[in-house]
Amino acid sequence: MLLSNNYRQWRSQILTIRPEQVGEPASGTQVYGVIMDIGMVGITSNAPWVISLSAFATGEASFYPTPGGGFSGLGGDSRVSQTAQQIIAIAQTLQSMTEPITDVTLPEPGMVQFLFFTPEGLRQLKGHLHELQTPNHPTLPLLNRFGRIRQFADWLIDQSQADSSS
Repeated sequence: MLLSNNYRQWRSQILTIRPEQVGEPASGTQVYGVIMDIGMVGITSNAPWVISLSAFATGEASFYPTPGGGFSGLGGDSRVSQTAQQIIAIAQTLQSMTEPITDVTLPEPGMVQFLFFTPEGLRQLKGHLHELQTPNHPTLPLLNRFGRIRQFADWLIDQSQADSSS
């Protein structure tokens, strides 16, 4: 798997975020953060890699692909902040579909996993991307909201490339 040092650092930091760091109560089952990992495969290399996005109750969000690059602090944009907060509200309604986990292995290509941060520990909801994208699937609103955060990150990447070429 393509796994940059930048990604490893981000991942180890993000997985240790506690509720009090994002202004949430230290007990209960309230979701205070969500990571979405999507397993991909390189078009030319056929190497597996993952796109990871996060959203927290504070409105903070980030985008990190395993090969490198990525952005933290996306919640500084009010639209992204609002989308992140919507993700947390949706995740709260999906908790009954999750399982507690301790192994946070990245998904294989074609698979999606959602990691829900709760004061009681991480919970996981996973499945095949094509299944989770079907109309009326309970996770479709999560996928769509995370898609908005990715679009914003892609826009930032485009802006940075345009700035460096001028």
